[in-house]
Amino acid sequence: MSAFIVRRILLSLLALLLVTVVTFTLTRSVPGDPINAVVSDRIDDPAVIENYRRKFGLDKPLPMQYLYYMRNLARGDMGLSISTSQPVAKDLRRHLPATLELSGAAIIFAILTGLPLGTLAALNYNKAPDALARGVALFGASVPVFYLALLFIYIFSVRLGWFPTGGRLDAGVDPPPFKTGMYTVDALLAGDFALFRQALHHLVMPAVVLGAFSMGIVSRMVRSSLLEVMGQDYIRTARAKGLAESKVVSVHAMRNAIIPAITVIGLLIGSLLAGAVLTETTFAWPGLGRYAVTAATKLDFPAVIGVTLVSATIYIVVNLVVDILYSVIDPRIRQT
Repeated sequence: MSAFIVRRILLSLLALLLVTVVTFTLTRSVPGDPINAVVSDRIDDPAVIENYRRKFGLDKPLPMQYLYYMRNLARGDMGLSISTSQPVAKDLRRHLPATLELSGAAIIFAILTGLPLGTLAALNYNKAPDALARGVALFGASVPVFYLALLFIYIFSVRLGWFPTGGRLDAGVDPPPFKTGMYTVDALLAGDFALFRQALHHLVMPAVVLGAFSMGIVSRMVRSSLLEVMGQDYIRTARAKGLAESKVVSVHAMRNAIIPAITVIGLLIGSLLAGAVLTETTFAWPGLGRYAVTAATKLDFPAVIGVTLVSATIYIVVNLVVDILYSVIDPRIRQT
């Protein structure tokens, strides 16, 4: 087991290194000068612009820029944002908790709805519940995030008035004291349940929209996996022993059917982080996605690399944890 974990950690570190190389190269390959994009509308003095370029290290050859960046990154310095003139690490600490809160709520929604839907569909194969569950899963997996977000805003905010159209709190309301940066968690830690309810009220609709695709994928995966498992010999043996159907499903079938779903859930974490760009933009959610969009439009190379590196780190760590869980459930995986 320890050898398996060490191999996975080394592969994860190699993947992170490749992410930095590819991202650094691609950002520098984009046409345009980030300094001109930020200051040319206010400053037209070539000497001042050159000083800005020297300040952000853009006057050096590309390989040297990369080596300097990796040296600083090893010290925890991700550079200065060209557009905000603030340390990228500071900007990320301010925006990342909002995305983690939204993505975490989305994956919780996807699991709590996808698993029961998939199980219901498999246990009622080719019956009305199966058709209904498949329809809900297909809708969630096929409707584009931006369209579903606009549809939800129109129905539940504009027409029904059940949920706010965007933001993390009502206008003029101060956030809770900073502990984690996630308003629902910080409000609970502060004992402010009214603020917790308000933060949760703002969180529900973006989380459902972001988690709809994952819910559909999880549901369809659980359905197909459970249908396959229910036809195995050991399931027929368990039934022949006189075990209750509920015990056959919960003890014998679900343990094996859930393995592919765990792998898919780990992979979906990355898609949630990517999909958060559209969701955060539509719902005015001040997270990593909106920060990335602003950085990309202003050719803010340090910020773009920082966002990519943080997203890749989260994605790789989550999948490392999934690999370990997978090997615990199925020891045969440790040999790969």
